[in-house]
Parts: sequence; structure tokens; C-alpha cells
Amino acid sequence: MKIYWVIVAAAAALFGFAGRRFHRETIREIKELLTYEPAPREWIVTEEQTEELPEPVQHWLKKSGMTGRPNIHTAALKQEGSMRLKPEQEKSFPAAAEQFITTDYPSFIWSVKMKMQPGFSVAGRDWYRFGQGEMIIKAASVFPIVTVRNNKKANQSTLQRYLLEMAWYPSAALSPFVSWKAVDDYTATAVMSYCGCTGEGTFHFSEAGELVRLSAYRFRDKDDEEPTEWTADALEYMEVDGIRMPYRIAVSWMLPEGKFTWYTFAVTDIRLNDRRQELIKEL
Repeated sequence: MKIYWVIVAAAAALFGFAGRRFHRETIREIKELLTYEPAPREWIVTEEQTEELPEPVQHWLKKSGMTGRPNIHTAALKQEGSMRLKPEQEKSFPAAAEQFITTDYPSFIWSVKMKMQPGFSVAGRDWYRFGQGEMIIKAASVFPIVTVRNNKKANQSTLQRYLLEMAWYPSAALSPFVSWKAVDDYTATAVMSYCGCTGEGTFHFSEAGELVRLSAYRFRDKDDEEPTEWTADALEYMEVDGIRMPYRIAVSWMLPEGKFTWYTFAVTDIRLNDRRQELIKEL
């Protein structure tokens, strides 16, 4: 019996150490992200700047409150929700995530922890910088479930994620790396090219000009031969610094057997254009 408790204590110590190490590595990467460009470019979004955009995108930027306000060069947000890793997984598990984004040079780090059961969790981290993407998921912060890096499909998928998440930093619609084409009165497609990689996503707007749905064809796995349709539906909205944006969202894959909603979450906190040194001190 003593040996059993020694093994349990050793395993708990190992998992605890691995979790702290994974967290420290993520913090180090966030600090690198935030210190790379200490003097972000600031400017005011004007209606004249949006004149060349498709009408539904112009309408969105105006109705959201982005027009007339400073561009968003940095965003930091927290999420709480529920997640499933596989379609056959009936139960969803609570998940908490943090994300840091910079837009002068498109980049983000997103870290998440999902509690599967008492004492056991799954930790993950998506990373996009200099046109390179990386995705890691580990059980108990120790055992790799998914590790994808140095891969063209991961680069494109993370680029598309950055592009589609401009719902939280709408001024990125005017980025020199992004071009737009109208689909109809309420839909437009954005194409982003950066560091030798190109991806696109479609933005769906309501008649009132709200961003209600995002969609794109993305690779779920590095071994997939064809991309899968990915969607994010805005369920509720909030206002941050005078800008209206989605805060409760359902994220899904459109699989042959049906829609697989794998992540439903709410943004519990979002900070725009905070001084990067202040964000670093809080880490």
C-alpha cells in the first residue's frame, strides 16, 4: 500500500511539474510576442479609408463603431466555455482560454485548458507568428495528443484563424495583407497573404450590419488531403471601447456525417490597445 501512494505522489508531482513547465513556456512565448514591436502604429479609422471595401464590409465597420476610432493594434482576451475533442464524445468539458493578438505584424498565441475530470486536464496552445503556425495539445500537460509545426497546412490554418478572428479587431480589415471581394449584399470574402502563405475566409453580415457568421475551408489535421468547412456563429454581442463585437460564439466543423460543434464559449474579458509592458507585467 505504501508503494501505491509513493507512485501516486510521484505521478502527481510529475504532472504538476509538466503543467508548470508548459505554462512557463507559453508565458515566455507571449512575452516574445508582445515585445517584438514596442512601438505599435496608431491611426484613426476613417470612412475614406473604407471606400474601396465591399459595401457589407463598409457597413459592418461603420455599424460596429470601428469607424472614427483608433485602430486596434493589440488585443488580450479571456474565454470560458465547453469543448469536445471528437464528434463521438457526447459530453462537453469546461474549458478556459487566454489569447494575445498583435495586428501590426499579424500574430497570436492562444492557450487553453480543458478539465476532463478531477485531477486530469488537457492543455493546448495555438501559435501564429511570421507566417508560421504551430498547434500543440497535451494530456495532463505531458502526453502529446496533437503536435503540428513546420507544416504548410498548419501555417494556412492558423493564418485563417487570425483572419477570421478580426471580429475582435475590426480595423485589421484595412490591413495591407488583406484584400476583399464581395459575394452579395450581406457577404464578403477576405483573402490574406502574409510571409508566403495565403488563406481566405467568408464574412456573413446581418441586414443591420452585424457580423453573424464566419466560414472557411481549413485543414483539421496535417494528414488531411482536403480542407473541411469550419464555421463560427455569433450568438450574442457586447460593446468594448465603443465597438460592438460578438462575445458568445459556437465553433463547428461541417463533417460528412453532420455538424460537429466542438467549442462554445463566451469572451469574459477583452482589452484593446493596452500598453504591452503592462500586459507583460501581469503575466
